[in-house]
Amino acid sequence: MADHSSIGDVARAVGVSVEALRYYEAEGLLAPERDGGGRRRYSEVDVDQARVITALREVGFGIREIAEVIAIKQDDDSPEERIDAGLGILARLTERLDEKQAGIDAARQLCRRWESELRTARELLG
Repeated sequence: MADHSSIGDVARAVGVSVEALRYYEAEGLLAPERDGGGRRRYSEVDVDQARVITALREVGFGIREIAEVIAIKQDDDSPEERIDAGLGILARLTERLDEKQAGIDAARQLCRRWESELRTARELLG
């Protein structure tokens, strides 16, 4: 991807709509630069951030939760404070992802059991 990409290029690269990127910007999750004509110009950092936002949205995280993750990169705090905050947020994020994965695994196991029961029933009928 180029040093500064258009909103359409970023949307295609990340796999979201242009409207989603605009929404993330409106919510304060993204802040791309603007060129002389007012068009958004996304840096590689912006694109990476959009990928993080998209990945977290896909597994069910809300905008507020994602904002906490994005806030790790804020320059207001000292590097030590950002690192400590980041580690705490990432620990909670990992815990939530583990919980979601456990739910997915349980649902998958139930589906497989049901499929097995249905195949057995089909064989008994046939």
